[in-house]
Amino acid sequence: MKDKSTLIKYTREELEHASDETDWEKVDTMSDEEVYQDALSDKDAQPTDEAFWETAPLPSHLMNIDPDLLKWFKARTVDYEAQINTVLRSYMEANKRCAHAALFDLKASVLDILRKARSEGPIQLEEIRHRLGIPKVDYRDTARSNSLVWGILCHLHDDGYVKHTPRIGWEIIEETESLAPNAL
Repeated sequence: MKDKSTLIKYTREELEHASDETDWEKVDTMSDEEVYQDALSDKDAQPTDEAFWETAPLPSHLMNIDPDLLKWFKARTVDYEAQINTVLRSYMEANKRCAHAALFDLKASVLDILRKARSEGPIQLEEIRHRLGIPKVDYRDTARSNSLVWGILCHLHDDGYVKHTPRIGWEIIEETESLAPNAL
């Protein structure tokens, strides 16, 4: 290294063509114990034992990749890790767009239910969930599905589309042009 206080990156080609700075003649004259003691004097090359590895912190971003997938990416590009990252990022972004579209559809469906229920008067959250076709399984799933519908209703309320009367229910506010189905 040129400067001991700076980390320097080398390419594989640079390392293959770098000169060997080890004094092999000196190493050949040393006993195994002397080589070991010399290595111990390097603070960055201390030996480890099982106890060390049991408590050693691992990077949070390690993951297992199937060998055939890794081989496939390596065969296509030198910068295969960046390529894997790009593929994963595009998958994540596509799922975000799908989730957003699904939420948009759910929002439109809730408004449609409230439009159709106008003649009945306000309806309760559980009835909206039921009309959406979200089955009631057990308390935890009901709470989860109600939370989703509740969140959509709150957004519609904040946007001025619906109103809520405690213990009475939800209803759509008088329709205007801004409430047209394609205006969402």
